[in-house]
Parts: sequence; structure tokens; C-alpha cells
Amino acid sequence: MDIIYDILFVGFKFFAVFLIFISLIMGALILFKPSSAANLNRFFNRWFKTEDISKSMETEISTADLFIKYRFILGVPLFIGAMYTIYYLISIFDQSRFISMVIKPSTETKELFVVILMDVTRWFFVLWCLVGAFLCLLMTFAPDKFKDITKSLDAFFSTEKVESLIDTPHDTIDNWVLRNHIIVGFILLMGSAFLFAICLNYFF
Repeated sequence: MDIIYDILFVGFKFFAVFLIFISLIMGALILFKPSSAANLNRFFNRWFKTEDISKSMETEISTADLFIKYRFILGVPLFIGAMYTIYYLISIFDQSRFISMVIKPSTETKELFVVILMDVTRWFFVLWCLVGAFLCLLMTFAPDKFKDITKSLDAFFSTEKVESLIDTPHDTIDNWVLRNHIIVGFILLMGSAFLFAICLNYFF
């Protein structure tokens, strides 16, 4: 288990540093080479087309019917998995050991911050596992109520607003960044450099 923790944490460290490094490069490009930043932005816009995203969002996929159809096959294992996760997080998971062996905070302030963050994260997962276990019971023994809940959630998390945002052209934002490339690039470069230095000092 300690090896798995180490692998996950090392992967997270490198991923975070990589994202901040990309932000650092973009900040430098916006500040010193705004034309190159604009060309790079156009290149990414060709790769990530909003038309493809809109088509995938408009495709109706009824996962609720699929889950209800196989509710006894899916509901029981998912319920057991949710309950075991709750049991593991509350009774088995050794938070202090995980912090001392994987994260290894160097100061008391960092240790306090990590403890608070771990507590919030652990109870967040416990809460959602309880919600998941309740939904599994509904899906297995009261499929009609489960379907009503999924319909309410579908209406609440509607994709129409997201589609309207995607379909709206953002040329004005790009032009604004290019017009104010010194301010935007400087803030992005300094912020990324600060986060990059913190990550290098804290993680490595």
C-alpha cells in the first residue's frame, strides 16, 4: 500500500509541475512574443473544435435505463463497494502514517495544512459514498424513484448553458489579451514562476 501511495503522489507531483511549467511558458510567450502566443492559440483551436464537443453533448445517452436494466448485477456490487470505502476511510485508513510516509511535511505549518486538507478530502469522499450507497439501494429496490431523481439531476445539470458558452466566439478575449499582453503576460509569468518555485521546494 505504501508503494501505491508513493506512485500516486509522485505522479501527482510531476503532473502539477508540468501544468505550471506550461503556464510559465505561455506567460513568457504572451509577455515577450504575443504573435507566437496567438499562433499557438489558433493551433490549439484547430485541434479542440467546439463543434465536436457540441455534437457529443447533444447526443442523448440514457445511462439510467441501462443501470435499471441491470440493477441487480450493478446495484449490489456498487453498494458493497461504497460501504467498504466508507469503512476503509473511517476505520482502516491511517491518515497520520500516510502523511508521514508519503507527503512528509517539513514544518509544523505545512503539516497542519496537510492534515486539514486530508480531513476535508476524506470526509468529502465519505459523504459521496453515502450518497452513492443510497442511490444504489434506490436503483436496486425502487427503480422508479431512482429514475425520477436522475431526471431531476439531468434537468438541473442542463448542457444548454454550456453549449451556448461554447458556441459564443471568444475573439474579444483573445484580442484583449494581445492588447494587454504586457500586463497579462507579466502576471501569468510571475504567478507561474512563484508556484513553480513552491512546487520545486515543497515536492522535491
